Amino acid sequence: MAQTAQPPLLRQIGEEMVSGILKANYREMPIDEILPVQELPLPDVRIPFGGPHPRLLFPPARAEEIRLRRWRAPYREWADRILETAAAGPDPASPLLNELRRSQAAKVNAFAWFLTSEPVFLETAVRALIRIPELGPVYNLEGGRMGVGWGDFMEAAEAVRHYAVAYDLVHSVLSPGDREQIVRRLAGQTEKLLLYRFVVPKNNHAVAIGAGIGTAALALDHPRAQVWLDAALGEIRAGLAQIEPDGSYREGGYYARYIASRLYPFALYLYSAAGVNLLSHPRIRLFDRWLADIEKPDGSVPDFDDAFPEALLYQPIAAGLAPESGEVRRLFLRHPGRSPKDDPNWIEAFCAYTERPLLSVPDDRSAVFYPHGGMAVFRDDPEIFGFFLGEPGRPHLSGHDHVEPGAFTLHAFGKNLLLDAGYGPLGVEDPNRAWYASAQAHNMVLVDGLGPDQNPVRGDPLGGTMRDYFAAPSIAAASVHARYRGAVIHRRVWFAGRRIFVVSDRMESGSPRHFAVPWHGAGAFEDLGQNRVRWTRDEVGLGAHFIRPDEAPLFIEARTGLHTRPDPAREHTLAHVALPPSESQRLLTLFAPQRAPDRSVSVAGMPVFSDVSATARLVRFSDSPMEILVVSAEGNWACGVLESDARTAVYQRAGFPEPDVVTLEEATRLRIAGKDIFSSTLPVTLSLVFDPAGWVGHLSASDGVETRVAFQVRSDPGVIGFDRASVPYRRENGWVLFTVRNGGIFEMGPQSGRVRRTETVRENLPVLERVSRSADPEPGRNLTQTERVRLRNEIVRALGQAGMEAFDARSGPGIGAGGLFGIASGLLNSLFAQTGGPGLNLPQQFDFERRVAGHRVRYFEEGTLTQGGLRVHRHQLFVDETLWLTRETPFTDYSSTEAMIFKDDFQGQFHLRKHGRDLGWGGLLRRDLADGWVSAGHQSDLAGSGETSRFGMGRGPWDGNLSLRYSPASWNGADFTGRHRDGGQATTVRFRTDRSGTDAFGMSHARRLSPSWHWSGTWESERHPAASGWRASAASLAWFGYGPANGFIRIDARDGRDVRSAWQGQYRTGRWLFDSRGLLTPLCTGDLGAAWRSPVLSVRSRLLRGKRMEADWIVRPAPGWSSTFRAGWTLRPGAADEAGVGLWHHGKAQAGGEVRFLRRDGEWLAGLTGTASAFLSGSERIHGYASVLFAPDGRRERVEILVRQSGRLSTPGVFLVADRRGVTRLEGFLMWRF
Repeated sequence: MAQTAQPPLLRQIGEEMVSGILKANYREMPIDEILPVQELPLPDVRIPFGGPHPRLLFPPARAEEIRLRRWRAPYREWADRILETAAAGPDPASPLLNELRRSQAAKVNAFAWFLTSEPVFLETAVRALIRIPELGPVYNLEGGRMGVGWGDFMEAAEAVRHYAVAYDLVHSVLSPGDREQIVRRLAGQTEKLLLYRFVVPKNNHAVAIGAGIGTAALALDHPRAQVWLDAALGEIRAGLAQIEPDGSYREGGYYARYIASRLYPFALYLYSAAGVNLLSHPRIRLFDRWLADIEKPDGSVPDFDDAFPEALLYQPIAAGLAPESGEVRRLFLRHPGRSPKDDPNWIEAFCAYTERPLLSVPDDRSAVFYPHGGMAVFRDDPEIFGFFLGEPGRPHLSGHDHVEPGAFTLHAFGKNLLLDAGYGPLGVEDPNRAWYASAQAHNMVLVDGLGPDQNPVRGDPLGGTMRDYFAAPSIAAASVHARYRGAVIHRRVWFAGRRIFVVSDRMESGSPRHFAVPWHGAGAFEDLGQNRVRWTRDEVGLGAHFIRPDEAPLFIEARTGLHTRPDPAREHTLAHVALPPSESQRLLTLFAPQRAPDRSVSVAGMPVFSDVSATARLVRFSDSPMEILVVSAEGNWACGVLESDARTAVYQRAGFPEPDVVTLEEATRLRIAGKDIFSSTLPVTLSLVFDPAGWVGHLSASDGVETRVAFQVRSDPGVIGFDRASVPYRRENGWVLFTVRNGGIFEMGPQSGRVRRTETVRENLPVLERVSRSADPEPGRNLTQTERVRLRNEIVRALGQAGMEAFDARSGPGIGAGGLFGIASGLLNSLFAQTGGPGLNLPQQFDFERRVAGHRVRYFEEGTLTQGGLRVHRHQLFVDETLWLTRETPFTDYSSTEAMIFKDDFQGQFHLRKHGRDLGWGGLLRRDLADGWVSAGHQSDLAGSGETSRFGMGRGPWDGNLSLRYSPASWNGADFTGRHRDGGQATTVRFRTDRSGTDAFGMSHARRLSPSWHWSGTWESERHPAASGWRASAASLAWFGYGPANGFIRIDARDGRDVRSAWQGQYRTGRWLFDSRGLLTPLCTGDLGAAWRSPVLSVRSRLLRGKRMEADWIVRPAPGWSSTFRAGWTLRPGAADEAGVGLWHHGKAQAGGEVRFLRRDGEWLAGLTGTASAFLSGSERIHGYASVLFAPDGRRERVEILVRQSGRLSTPGVFLVADRRGVTRLEGFLMWRF
């Protein structure tokens, strides 16, 4: 085929240089931050002119009640803080004070006078108020100079708010002349804010400025007060449009807390003065819930997007105003002293907070999901917190958003362990601002060293898609899919056993790409060899194990990164895992947070039987009998009791009676202890919880592709729910078979909500929907004035989405109006990105590709065109797929040079880092042989802090790796791992030692004794400096599959004392099937099941620690029908505490229900659950689900009702929840299948 003619060289270079600015990596400004194209529907408020003062912090009638709070807890402590702040505050007459500081002094002293009636506080407050200056100059579109005079518009609005509260408190003692002067000057600044609000971004700026204008309207008794209030509410409506339908906030956690700390005080003023409670709005209530869910155990929030580590006070105000404030109050009481003692919001907290009893929280919050915001939160309170970002793209993007699809951060045992860069210490003024917002500063996959191209016209789709998210009692997961730089990125995170995280990265591209996975950790960094690293902070550590099937050494660079939070410093070490260039790559990362010595974790290799590359890790915990097995493979494999073809497997055993859990990625089969468990016609991703009450989990298949799945269960489940609907199934030879076309939660047996996920919901626009459904030709004539205003706001909200899409540069082919808007707004925004005012600060890119002497040569650079000239921070040179060179300077005083060479069977990777005057370097060489590989590498850390040498070899059935760690001053340690696999046996040997005195030796061996018997054993011995002698642990597992019987026996011993044994088995004879499993401890725990002609009758009984019995009966009296009965009782004193009966029909039309009775604290609770499903036409079905729980007195405790349709491209549904607090949640939703 003839090659396409290339343009002349000089012309090609010139064209690329000219177009470099237009093609650069910059982002358009969202239209909804420029114009109020979207609004959160809030009511209009009419305020009476005049009236008694004070009226902002509390209604006049409650003044004495508020004053008396000073003498009781918790208000006593808050009052002391306020009085101390007032007494120690600055002199308000000082010319050095800006207006924000002076206004804070006025407010704090005015409230201190209200509490104490001491003249000194009154005099200080009045002295501050009468020194309110005239208007200051406007410096740029942000207002005045920050920190000078009135400051920028944000500072001015906050100062107006504080001044207005102070004026309201001392109004009665001011002279008429002072009142007139104060009102005139505050009114002047309010009018200035009103005038310039048209250039204010419709985000957190609009909320803060609206709160300032609105407070002045409520306090000043000005003739234009209603105009001000209408404008203020308009700004707040536009700014709060950043809140998604699920309550998440587009600008990130920090700015969410920022607007809460400005909006909630204003909500208190509005409630006190006009009786309107903004916090009762459904969207703001969801926003409160989201703020609670993303809070880490230490009271902070993840630093994703632009974020400062500032503690902002809003929770006690929300606890007084929000209708459902139990969780907000709980979180505030957990860290009541986290906010600064001199925060002026303590005054609003003092007046708004109410003491209410803390209700129990029935919801399991171990994992929560926000699909609109693209966020997953994993937690094991109060110790572990993981945050996973899906980052849905336009129009969910804000000016403060960092484009980081798939980013993951981790907090454990009170320490931040995996970091997000945040805002930068100086925000937009920071000289390294480009680093903090870059993909390289986040824990996400890089393609050729880069993240998404944000260019408005030619760039990548911004953000990603979060899917396959669910939470079960002992496993939770979510996945993110994104496309950028010509590659498709799939990242899946599992939170296994509420203790460890397993991150699976799969990268695919149409041409070879250099994929890299950086992990930004906090604390002292150690490269432990064997593809392992560790960060340590005090007694808390995070081990990261990078797992690939072939066990070959990976090229792991220890780079330096910057982050905003001083935690404890602003620099950290990141592990940059650079993978060889390829069209597709996979990497499994296991994160094991631990706290020595009580929550330590050990990770060791396990032997694997496989004809292809496969490796496994066994995770064990010092404080729990739970074990977690992680396997990475390229085909069929067997490890322990598992056999599968899954590319990734995570198998956790917690010990009976806790159910085992297995998770498989891209699998078509699974066997456990010789017994077939699962099979499918196409590869699926499966998480399966072996719950004795019925298997549950999550199954994800290719969207729209019919996949038949089969499970071999002990007995007929009676009913199978998939994606909250009953699905038809059939039984064949003990297998349960059904068909799926997408992903969803499945439950075998009555649906009980044991697995959770969060559905997307559509906008809640009740007035617009009611009008649109009306048959009246003039449907709006019967609306009240309030409804008319709300209808207008809802129409604006509904049309906003279409307006944003019309201006989105990526919404259609060519440049068009949207593209021109994107380029113009993006370049204009770049001028202000780092300079704070107009100046030359344009992003630049040069991307040149040409064939030279038969080789494809590509040169790429990125930089910024400034007044000082062109500053290039990245150079890249690629020659075919053979040579890759990169030189980058991501931030001040740091540079990195990387070279990769790939030729036939040889690979070489090298890097050189410079930080100030310190140098670090490293390299890895690998040669692939006919039946194996050999590798050698070395890493020298910055400042000569450590050296690591690596050697590895794989030949036939043998492979091994040796790591040596040392520094110029001393020997640090060694680590050796060797493996042998041949025929029916596999052996792994490991030894490690380090200079701290920690030594460990371990061995694992597995053998196929016969086709029917398998045996495996592990032995480990460790010696720690803090412990005397060696501590040994051993485990032995034998499983069998012989004719009608299969099962396993396991014995574990730790320190030679803690010995446990477990069993599981099954025996089939004639028409009977018997099975049992259990744990031998001081008190026997186990179960025994029997089934006769499995489709007809099955019985299962359980003995729990020798104290409790449970039993289940399932009967199928006729084809298409099944009935269930269950009971539970304690053996001593022999009282029943659980019973239930259900009846189910299976067929084209399916229906069923169950009645359950539970004894709690000596009282019986009753519950009723029902499901129904029927065909409408073709493949369309309608599904219904309802559940009611009754209290002992007959009152409804909780009600859930779900009705939805399926089988079409888009399917509607409605979901209703009513709980014992009388709060009803009614949501309509619309789901699309892609």
